[in-house]
Amino acid sequence: MSALIIQENVSLQPWNTLAVPAKTRWLTCVTTHDELQAALALSREKNCDLLILGEGSNIVLANDFPGLTIRIKLQGVRIELETDAPIYLS
Repeated sequence: MSALIIQENVSLQPWNTLAVPAKTRWLTCVTTHDELQAALALSREKNCDLLILGEGSNIVLANDFPGLTIRIKLQGVRIELETDAPIYLS
């Protein structure tokens, strides 16, 4: 399991749809489910707000975000269960 890299006071302008200047207190990018679980545990430990950003987020941030921002960079899809009913993916 790789250690989370946490950056402090990071600009969110590159992911802000209107390029409005905004910062997050903490930022991490996760590429595995283990990293995601560690990031979620960190947000609970710090008792802070959580902002989740994907790759194609259409989001407008008008103010700085005071909590932890997690950029989701997970790759691939895994089939958990396949039946005649809908397929469940994770």
